[in-house]
Amino acid sequence: MSEPHTDSARGGADSAAATLIDARKNAQRAARSNPVTQVAKLAATPTGLLIAIPLLVLLVGAIVAVNSYLNMRGSIAEMGAVYFAEVTRAAAEQTKTCLDQAPDLLERLAMEVQRDSTLSAQTLGPALAPILASHKGVSWLSVSEPDGHFVGVLVEDDGTIRVNESWADKERLQRFVMEDGRPILLMSEKTSYDPRKRPFYALALSAEGIQWTAPYVFFNLGLPGISATRALYDADGKLLGVLTVDFDLQTLSMFVAGLRDVEAATLFLYDDQSLLLAHSSLALVAERGRGDEGALIRAQDYPDEGLRAFLEAVAALPDESSDQTGPVRFEVSGEPYLGSRSVFKTLLGTRWTVGAVVREEVLMGDVRQSNTQSILITILGLLIAGVIAGVFARRVSLMRRSAMQATVDAADARREALELGSYRLVRKLGQGGMGEVWEAEHRMLARPVAIKIVKRSVLALDSEGSEHVLERFRREAQASARLHSRNTIEIFDFGVNDEGMFYYVMELLHGVDLHSLVATMGPLPAARVVYLLRQVCESLREAHRVGLVHRDIKPANLYLARCGLDLDVVKVLDFGLVTTHQPSQTNADEPRLTEPLSLTGTPGYMAPEAARGEAATPAADIYSVGCVAYWLLTGRTLFDDENTITLILKHQNEPALHLDTLVAGLPDGLSRLVMSCLEKHPEMRPRSCDELRDRLDEIALACPWTTEDMEQWWDSFDGATADSAAVVETLGNFTLHKRSL
Repeated sequence: MSEPHTDSARGGADSAAATLIDARKNAQRAARSNPVTQVAKLAATPTGLLIAIPLLVLLVGAIVAVNSYLNMRGSIAEMGAVYFAEVTRAAAEQTKTCLDQAPDLLERLAMEVQRDSTLSAQTLGPALAPILASHKGVSWLSVSEPDGHFVGVLVEDDGTIRVNESWADKERLQRFVMEDGRPILLMSEKTSYDPRKRPFYALALSAEGIQWTAPYVFFNLGLPGISATRALYDADGKLLGVLTVDFDLQTLSMFVAGLRDVEAATLFLYDDQSLLLAHSSLALVAERGRGDEGALIRAQDYPDEGLRAFLEAVAALPDESSDQTGPVRFEVSGEPYLGSRSVFKTLLGTRWTVGAVVREEVLMGDVRQSNTQSILITILGLLIAGVIAGVFARRVSLMRRSAMQATVDAADARREALELGSYRLVRKLGQGGMGEVWEAEHRMLARPVAIKIVKRSVLALDSEGSEHVLERFRREAQASARLHSRNTIEIFDFGVNDEGMFYYVMELLHGVDLHSLVATMGPLPAARVVYLLRQVCESLREAHRVGLVHRDIKPANLYLARCGLDLDVVKVLDFGLVTTHQPSQTNADEPRLTEPLSLTGTPGYMAPEAARGEAATPAADIYSVGCVAYWLLTGRTLFDDENTITLILKHQNEPALHLDTLVAGLPDGLSRLVMSCLEKHPEMRPRSCDELRDRLDEIALACPWTTEDMEQWWDSFDGATADSAAVVETLGNFTLHKRSL
């Protein structure tokens, strides 16, 4: 009975095994027919790898490209907005520089009036025409005498220089045009113009010094404008005349139009009462200004929808009163716009605002370019995929490609190392004991600058020595940044980067320092020396007024530069040894840069009291200016000795060889003035740089250094530096920055 049962069990087991085998076969057949399985098997083959890897990389590249495009659209928009705000700030700085020409122009105008008391178109025209032509944005230079006689030089829209001369008592006006440096009469006509009835005349007589008028309408032009004005008196207090420097709507608008970094943007200038003084759309300016004679223009009433919408958007902001606003987003007829503004004050304290608007689509042009870039990235991904597939096929080339990539990576690392904050280092200009000076470029503004960097080897000194170097570095940057004279080196930035590298950013100068100039070309003409020393006084008088003494005035720290259209501009450098001379400004916590018995400065130009370790005063700087004048006029230092101690003792005890024995034919008073600066006792020197400047001005009347003299010298200098690499190395800014360390 048991056998049938056993056979039945065996048969069930065999049936189960057969069923399991069939299930496995079916699973294998299903797997073979599954596309995913087939692709995986294909990818495992050598041919499959060569196909699969490029396709995979291509897919990843396409995903990255699309994602990059979506992210870049927002980031580029924000970068464009920040850039536009920076452009507005830069335009405000340049407009401030334009208006700040007024005090210097009034000073030069006063010198011309005092030089020749017979004022006429024939005398003032040739003198003022080149001055006006070299100062962009200025429309008029004029003199109004107490009897109503008026002489004015103006620049037309096409750049033509004209001269107007009128007599109020005769009601007569003569118009001249400047040709070959001479005024040629065009016409004579009747006029009701009386300068004594104009706003600037009464304002000049009402207060001492230079005054800015409120915006008013210029006579017979219908154009609003502003004037910087001052009254000029003789030594007896008699009024010689009222001097003016005028800026009208048309001329200022042409200047502002030239500041646009974004071509489609609109720039405009207005005051705190929203009276418009400049607009970069010259066609609108001409139509509006010439058509409404006698009317000031409110910015809100100007026929520019973007301008009006921007002012409304700014007025609605919670920080509407701040000096820097932007970027501000608003709409004009449903189209998105971007706006920014920057408020500045002139040297005389008047407030102005530069505003800018642009369609947002203009700044989004880079986003459209990113579409093309995304396609290129995809194609590049395909090429990379092919390279990777080739690497799998040829393992030997992997090592070569890795080595090449390492070289590229090293080059990239070197390029990244040349980034410092917002600046890209271009080339090294020079180096000294403390650090290096580089020519650099602001990454967004593309503005060339010079950057001084403390060497890492200096920072690796003992902590006390490192502290000393960094404190001098900080003091030099902060002292220079406090000063705003045109004749003081301008500091833009100061800080430390992520790697702990200390640096500050200053203006990049093109020219030659006075030591190299005289050492290479010999002594300078007396007229030029007077002109240069006056500018040194301008820088030092500002420093002295805020309680700072330079302590290292010498020819190597005085740089002769070409600044735009202005020639023979002196820049005072290296305020690293500056100190205070007013007790109220001395900070007990301020670290000292020198020990009580140590010497500070350059022995060949050091005042006797400074060598004795006495407290620094402006008189010490005046002594150094005298030493510089001696070098410029004679080509030799005041005293010469290789031994530092002997040289210092000569400055304290030995009388200087008088200038008249070394240089013949000096202007009356110049030799006496220089020798007074070199007096051993401070109280016997000129009392201040103001007095020294005024006495130089008196001498300059007898021996002027003219614009023609400057142009002739700089033309020859530029030609020499272009023709000789040796001259470039000796006289170029390489040597300047090397010495400024």
